[in-house]
Amino acid sequence: MDHYLFIVEGAHDVALISSILRVLKFRCIKDINKVTKPFNNLLIDRFPYEKNSLENYNKIPSFYDKGNQSVCIISADGETKLIKALDNAISKFRLDELDEITKVVIFCDGDLKIREDKISELIKISFPKDNDLEINKNKLIDGFLSLNNVDIINIETEFFVMPNNKDSGRLEQILIEAIKSVDKALLEEVDLFLSNIPNKYKSKWGESNSRYDKTRISCVGNVKNPASSMGLLIGSSKWITSDTVKSCKLLGGIYKYIEETIK
Repeated sequence: MDHYLFIVEGAHDVALISSILRVLKFRCIKDINKVTKPFNNLLIDRFPYEKNSLENYNKIPSFYDKGNQSVCIISADGETKLIKALDNAISKFRLDELDEITKVVIFCDGDLKIREDKISELIKISFPKDNDLEINKNKLIDGFLSLNNVDIINIETEFFVMPNNKDSGRLEQILIEAIKSVDKALLEEVDLFLSNIPNKYKSKWGESNSRYDKTRISCVGNVKNPASSMGLLIGSSKWITSDTVKSCKLLGGIYKYIEETIK
């Protein structure tokens, strides 16, 4: 069986990739007993999750399968924790179990940087001089997940930098493109509404963050599905379908990447 490990920034990325996997006819595993080896090592069954803190961020991975393919999606709770989350995950496997992992993909936003600069930045902040990561930094740069002092582990590893694995940008651009395809009239009404909002409420919106697009997405989504979180909206609002992955360039790009990755 082929096992693919996806590491993402947060819940919205989980929702996007999960929706794409469903279009690809993958089944979400809801029963803990149906999570196959070696991914069953990543199940969490205790609380609190970190030391004595009650600030409980959801660390339960998402599991999908189809035929002889299995996908595990782990949310890192922020881009600065992506490689650390991967390091924590692989520490739960025995060496022989790591051999069963077919490929690792790290998904992140480009933000204001192009792909190469973003990847360099992530690696730089993840490997300070006194780091205690098990992952070998140089091998990761070369596209492989290996462990320090363990030469026998070499798992193919890639980065996908949103929105198109090339230019600067964010996940929200993928969603806005899909919304324009499905709910264009509603988005135009939302944009008109937001244009009339006093500037004091928009003072923290800017190119350095995605707050404006997050607001647009949330407004459109909550008209259709009131009181829903953005993660739920991504999965329930018919923005990511077999039709939109064909008609939307950015969405189609990440769809084709995942499709090719898990062939």
